[in-house]
Amino acid sequence: MFKASGYLPSDAEEELVVKWAAGSLYTGEAETADFLCHGNILPAHNLTSRSATKVPDRLPTVADWDKFSDLDAVVKEVMGWHPVAPLGTPHMSVEDGMYDGYHVPKGSLITANIWVCFGFGRRICPGRVLADFTEYITVARFFAMFNESKTIENVKKVENGPDSQAIVISHPVPWKFYITPRSPAYEAVIGSV
Repeated sequence: MFKASGYLPSDAEEELVVKWAAGSLYTGEAETADFLCHGNILPAHNLTSRSATKVPDRLPTVADWDKFSDLDAVVKEVMGWHPVAPLGTPHMSVEDGMYDGYHVPKGSLITANIWVCFGFGRRICPGRVLADFTEYITVARFFAMFNESKTIENVKKVENGPDSQAIVISHPVPWKFYITPRSPAYEAVIGSV
């Protein structure tokens, strides 16, 4: 990267940049993946029996993605339904303009679509493809390995939409549910991790 731009940093400087870049990647992934896993369990609980029977003898892989279109749809819906970090800074137009056939008067407040989970334009998330694969694999394997059931007190919350905690990285509030391994073979896999 440095050499392509014509800039040749010292070894210490290059090492520092690599460390900070790796730290940024981890920070961007750790919290968001955690939320998406929690967020997908709530609405997808009724897909467990359908999803588990599609690859009965092994854990799902990325090659099985097309067999889980229902689960893929839920993952995408959760990403848009409740963004992990709904950040959007309003902007003000400095002159009259047109956008996609619409007149935008000078002084209009414009807020980007904060529900676009991976951003857009020049600031689109470079890890979005990895995030899709990671989320799909995590959720597909969870539902393949476990039977999940809600407690009675959670049924109403799920139907009305879960509450969330008002912090920078948004998480659903804790809820109770029960999981059991689908088979002794999966129990052995779980125990070996």
